[in-house]
Amino acid sequence: MGGDVPNADAAPEHLGPPKFSGGEETEPPTRLAGRTAEPAAPHNAAQSPSTVSTATSTSQSETLSEVSGLLSEFRVLLRHVVDGGIPNARPTGGQIGTAGQEKHLIPFPSGVHTELLTRAPGEIASDATLLQQLYSSVAILSGLAAPATVSSICLTSAFLHDRKNSNAPAEAKSAARRLRRWAITTVLLALLVFIVTIMLFVHVDRGRRIVQQLEYQLVVTAIDQARNPNLAADCAKEPDASDPQVGGNNQPVCERLRDALRRMRIVRTELRAWNAVSDRLSFFWPKHWLYPHDALPERLREEQWEASELRASAIMAGFTGFVLPMLLGLLGAFTYVYRDIDRRVRTATLLPVDGAHSTLRILLGMTLGGLLGVIWTNGQPIQLEGVTLSLAVLAFFVGFGVEVVLRILDSIVARTASALQK
Repeated sequence: MGGDVPNADAAPEHLGPPKFSGGEETEPPTRLAGRTAEPAAPHNAAQSPSTVSTATSTSQSETLSEVSGLLSEFRVLLRHVVDGGIPNARPTGGQIGTAGQEKHLIPFPSGVHTELLTRAPGEIASDATLLQQLYSSVAILSGLAAPATVSSICLTSAFLHDRKNSNAPAEAKSAARRLRRWAITTVLLALLVFIVTIMLFVHVDRGRRIVQQLEYQLVVTAIDQARNPNLAADCAKEPDASDPQVGGNNQPVCERLRDALRRMRIVRTELRAWNAVSDRLSFFWPKHWLYPHDALPERLREEQWEASELRASAIMAGFTGFVLPMLLGLLGAFTYVYRDIDRRVRTATLLPVDGAHSTLRILLGMTLGGLLGVIWTNGQPIQLEGVTLSLAVLAFFVGFGVEVVLRILDSIVARTASALQK
């Protein structure tokens, strides 16, 4: 190859139905067997001329169809290699373009006969040397394009709607449409899960802060009343004008007590609203089966239970221990799937089954993330290789690394089974 690489998109001008000479061949026709050119078996002399003519026409038609398919694969592979570049290749210079600038050529290895793209399929099919060159060129380009294949390149082009999409077969376009619908659906689902997870984190953090504020006000009130058991009763009385010294001494403490009680009423109101929102968020959570309404203690009104910090703590434990790990495992699985799809698009290795495999991985990430909350229920941070991880972070990692978790489970099951068999 001493010249420029021909344009892979350009079809030869003389492509068309090949014309074979009837009985003027000096060599026996060739047939394709295992991607090598082999001479066809000589016809039996006892056969009639019409039978020989029909068999020859059928063999030539099959050979021509095979060569046309190989030329199509040649163009796809050549275009992919030229667009993507050859690994470890260095540009070679020495030629000057029309604009006076040096033009660099892609150094193809020896054996890639790009001049075959200008030959007619009939001409290649009738020449064993050209046929063998076509086979070797396709094999070399397939090695350069690996791990991509002709089918994966066509599917990726149809998926991206790039300039090579017009040459993709109908099967690739149909598979690409299914993959695009799957991709759009999963992107919308991942966006919804992400928004729900962030909102739930904000909601749980707000409830935790409300409970902490309530506990602080309760502690302040308890300390003041421990110093003076009659403080609440004294502050409830009207100030005594006959003893201004006593009233002056209790007035700052009473003001602080009234302020604490006022803050507690505000916090209780916010806590009641938080519990009401949590009831709506946990509509699909079967908490009503586990906590019946008629199980309230005596002398405890429903409005008091709705504003109770104990109820808020129970709801937060369910959110942080089970719901959020499941959602974070789902987000971790989504992250891995999108990263894998991006890698396959960049390497042109998309397959029609990628959507189904990715969906199964997403379900596994959600399941393992939810089960993680069942295993670690104490809420304590987890030490892993010297790094302290919270339950939420570990659930995300479990969803992202599903294979690692499954390999660990397989090894545990194998060791357990071997121990039981001894």
